[in-house]
Amino acid sequence: MKIALLGTSNGVLKDGYARFLLTDQHRHEVRNFSLGGNCSIYANYGIEKYGIADSFEYCVLDFCINDENFCDYNTLTVEQDMAYLYAALSRFNAAKCIPVILLLTNERYAFHLEKSPVYRHHLQLARMLNIKTIDFAQFISTSYDESRIRDIYRDAAHYTVEFQRMIANCVSYELGQLPGRGAPAAFDFMKITKSGAGQATYVGWTGDVGKAALIAWPGQRMTAGSRIGVDAAPRWFCGLVYWADAYTVGLKIADASVTMMKNLRLTYHGLFVRNMFYPLLADGLEIYFDNGESQNVQSDPTQCSAEYPKGLADARIDVVDLVLSDLNPTTFGIFLCAFFEIMEANARVMSIDQGSFALHGRYTAELAE
Repeated sequence: MKIALLGTSNGVLKDGYARFLLTDQHRHEVRNFSLGGNCSIYANYGIEKYGIADSFEYCVLDFCINDENFCDYNTLTVEQDMAYLYAALSRFNAAKCIPVILLLTNERYAFHLEKSPVYRHHLQLARMLNIKTIDFAQFISTSYDESRIRDIYRDAAHYTVEFQRMIANCVSYELGQLPGRGAPAAFDFMKITKSGAGQATYVGWTGDVGKAALIAWPGQRMTAGSRIGVDAAPRWFCGLVYWADAYTVGLKIADASVTMMKNLRLTYHGLFVRNMFYPLLADGLEIYFDNGESQNVQSDPTQCSAEYPKGLADARIDVVDLVLSDLNPTTFGIFLCAFFEIMEANARVMSIDQGSFALHGRYTAELAE
């Protein structure tokens, strides 16, 4: 069984659930493409970059926990989250690989799932697209009480070693119970990809930058005077892949009507995919290096709260790639959320034949177990 893991830091930790799956090689062939500190926009990029949909039998996607954080920090809307997850899942439409959603939540929502900004929406999306979920969030809320919270979480967003092992064992078991791929549903209305040939022009780069990491992605160094011209209309610029280090600052992104400033500086370092809270149409878009001197420009909300040091020498940004969408993620996400709310309401009030809507029965049965 060939399994791809695509998620967040619980899959990256040296004693995270991926470690226990990776040591189970006699039963499964497992590759871990998880990347800490990212939301579900990374899922789209990772699936494309590694050809996961065509190279593996199963892909376990674990983004609920980080999507909660991005939404809570007001750097991602629920609607955008739905659009990014939907686009990632659509990558598996007509592919041999079966996606499975692993639902993990932050400690603050462990016994208050109704307050999570994204948990219910991830369940909705999985249910409507007939995608299997491994719901540890529900398991915790129904099988434990708050007095045992330290048995589950080592900190606000990461699980104890014992619980990581439990997650790995459950993932291994559940994947072994899944049937083969059935007839795929057609739900590929929106696609998110890396920038293609001819879509971006790079000016003023200082050359390739090699990086050593769990996942080694080379970048190019952007300094004062560097710029990127993006002409990929009718596509939308919705994210950036880059390396963050002690010298990282920010970018100015300008179209015909607005100039945005995006702070990319972090207190922690590594490879990140950062979404644009305000996606911009990639039609004559200009992206410039910014060292914190911009005045009177609109700021794009970001988790990167670290201030630029004054007089920072060697300020730079090591850019790996741009992330583009063929639809505005905000607009499409609003449509998705409205559509799913209507479907949920209809499912509650209509008398539904069990055979014609077997998915609803399977979903409720799983939650009841």
